[in-house]
Amino acid sequence: MLPDPMLTDAEREAVHALLVQRRPRRVLEWGGGGSTLHWPALFPEIDWWTVEHNPQYYAKLQAQIPPNVTLRLLAFPAYHELIVDDVGRFDVIFVDGRQRVACMAAARELLAPGGIVLLHDASRARYHPAWLYYHTAQEVLPPDPARGRDPRGLMLFAEPRIVAPRPGCGVVYMAWGTNALYQTAASLRSLWAIAPELPALVVGDTHAAAPFSTWSNVTALALPLDPFDERQACGHKFLAGRVKTWLHVLAPWERVLYVDADTQFVAHPRRGFDLLDAWDFVLAEARSGSVENSPFLKPERQATAEWLGTGLHLYHNSGMLFWRRGPAVAGLMRLWSEEWLRYSDWDEQIALLRALLRSEALFLTVPYTWNTLENATLLQHAYGTRIARREESRAQRVARGKARLTPDQQPGG
Repeated sequence: MLPDPMLTDAEREAVHALLVQRRPRRVLEWGGGGSTLHWPALFPEIDWWTVEHNPQYYAKLQAQIPPNVTLRLLAFPAYHELIVDDVGRFDVIFVDGRQRVACMAAARELLAPGGIVLLHDASRARYHPAWLYYHTAQEVLPPDPARGRDPRGLMLFAEPRIVAPRPGCGVVYMAWGTNALYQTAASLRSLWAIAPELPALVVGDTHAAAPFSTWSNVTALALPLDPFDERQACGHKFLAGRVKTWLHVLAPWERVLYVDADTQFVAHPRRGFDLLDAWDFVLAEARSGSVENSPFLKPERQATAEWLGTGLHLYHNSGMLFWRRGPAVAGLMRLWSEEWLRYSDWDEQIALLRALLRSEALFLTVPYTWNTLENATLLQHAYGTRIARREESRAQRVARGKARLTPDQQPGG
């Protein structure tokens, strides 16, 4: 009798149906188990590859695998850094192991034309950044509320979004909701009054991104992610950490500046871009100073101070981030997401500090005056006023329809 994959009956039936329907020639699986023995035995014509990180589990599987299985033992980060030249391309990829968002990113390059990626336990919020990597996301099986805190779910992804690096510099914004839309428009006008040559990327929901789709020198990108958490207190519903930590995946330029929507440029950002000749990542210190003086979630502050050995360590304002594309920054951003998910607080800045200190990225801290409310030398930033985070209810966001910018609100208008 074949061992059962660690799936519900409905999930097993859905995966079996997909394999019958698609008849893949090659399959890759992140996370070995019963599936490594079950499916290859049922479909001996498939060239099945499995990646496992646990040596003991690997040894048990190795003693039982069918002849059409290639089983690899890989430690992190090699586990999720497979390359086409080494393993080839696959028609179906299952992601059901560790570090699934990183695996979903790597899967884009490993898919054969027309291939699909299946993500197990897709309802878990920490996996939602994977939606950024693909043009198509389709629910195979919805989450099961009867399962309580872990309702699982199975998602199918196709048409990978591969961002080819482009030379030059560009500016990235997030714009979820009407308030952020208008703040982004105002910030872009201030940018182009000083640096009209710089292109921009606006990432948001459908309603916020659509108005920018007709602007010259702007790429508008709507994402199927909702950064709002209605359970949070007023003023804290927008969770930027759900999106901001993954914007490096979408920005195509070699040198990138992310700015919050509620900013006004008072100088050309070239001095920040120029610093990227020597540094991977450049950001400003927070005006409020040290970790112990920060206004954020108390348990996170206390745990971070204990980890650092002091509460006096400076942290940073994440409303202005310069970075240079490359493995160091990609690793930093993954760590930032990982650290933010530990608390999932409305603010992501203390998590960024922990990620910076854990990463291999070479970062430079510049004075807070680069990015501040008064007497700013680069960005006048209305942080603390929440003019871009002023929330609508979920019903209001759905009902408001497509937001429009009138011509006089557009650059050059």
